[in-house]
Amino acid sequence: MVSIEAWIAIPAPTASAQTLLASWGPEPSEQSFQFGVANDGTLYFSANVVATKAPPERGQAAPVMVTARSSATVCDGLPHHVVATWSMDTHIDTSTTDKGTVTCTIALYLDGVLLVT
Repeated sequence: MVSIEAWIAIPAPTASAQTLLASWGPEPSEQSFQFGVANDGTLYFSANVVATKAPPERGQAAPVMVTARSSATVCDGLPHHVVATWSMDTHIDTSTTDKGTVTCTIALYLDGVLLVT
């Protein structure tokens, strides 16, 4: 499990999202995760997941974007402790088809209270 946390104080929502922490580039292969505050003042966490470990001759699957978003706003000018956790479990059935499943779990916390899982 990966946890990212920050203390923030944002007076009002802004015209564009505000990134708190990210490993994000212009190409999908350079995009890993992004934790931030959306333009409506809610928390979000996005992660790109590649759901395959196929042999090279089968090619590589395109990443799938997984996002969790809170309904609570954090833009009230007060300090808030925000946390995003992320875990991923991959199961590949190599005995038959090399197909598998990926389970991603994202949780968002605001001031110690779980908002989204």
